[in-house]
Amino acid sequence: MTPSTASRFTHKVALLTGGAAGIGLAVAQALLDEGAKVFIVDYSAPNIESASQTLQSAGYNKSAYLLHYADAADDASVIAFVDKCVEVFGALDVAVLNAGIGGIQKPIWEFSAEEYDLIMRINARGPFLGVKHSAEKMKSLGTRSSIVLTASVAAVMGTAGLCAYSMSKFAVRGLAATAALEYARFNIRVNAVAPGAVDTDMPKGLNDVQALVSSTPIARIAEPKEIAKLIVFLASDDASFVTGSTYRIDGGSGNCG
Repeated sequence: MTPSTASRFTHKVALLTGGAAGIGLAVAQALLDEGAKVFIVDYSAPNIESASQTLQSAGYNKSAYLLHYADAADDASVIAFVDKCVEVFGALDVAVLNAGIGGIQKPIWEFSAEEYDLIMRINARGPFLGVKHSAEKMKSLGTRSSIVLTASVAAVMGTAGLCAYSMSKFAVRGLAATAALEYARFNIRVNAVAPGAVDTDMPKGLNDVQALVSSTPIARIAEPKEIAKLIVFLASDDASFVTGSTYRIDGGSGNCG
């Protein structure tokens, strides 16, 4: 696909975790549309295969992106794919750390320690490692850079039945705020987005999708591309004075908590 004449990411390289489906794939397409080279990481082989077909069918230049299978919550793997991104594309200007899993829905008293550890590993440890290693690479390259984390409306309000998921997303919100302070002097901005219900596999795995719709003042769930637009804005130089913030994009549902 030919980038628009108003491309904000021409000559820029973006690293994207959880990028082969849902919000992540929408972000990949939005970045490619605006001229970026995109290194797409995902831990699902079927999603990678599907994303490859989607991107090819859409006509994106194969030299503009690379799909890479890796665990975004494993320290050695994160170091390796950050290095690989720079090796392949020669730079690292943006990191969108989107990899995550949906919440196991049950009350606290039914939650096992193993279930808690699984959610926290992927949703909190993963973003921590992503920020740590991508920001260190950005520092060494010395360019003005941006990191965007995917949190959730569950990061700004309590959510009954989703204790571990909510905890993990509060952690992402805290990570964005703290990392923004620590990396500001290196010209690295860090922000987070907090989506409400989105039309992906995650809300479909919850017990009552209709309840999500009815609790959203706009009375629908979001399309992935709507979340992608906010992420791409925060990643771009249009948001050059924005850092340390978590931006709700939830159709007003965060007002109901």
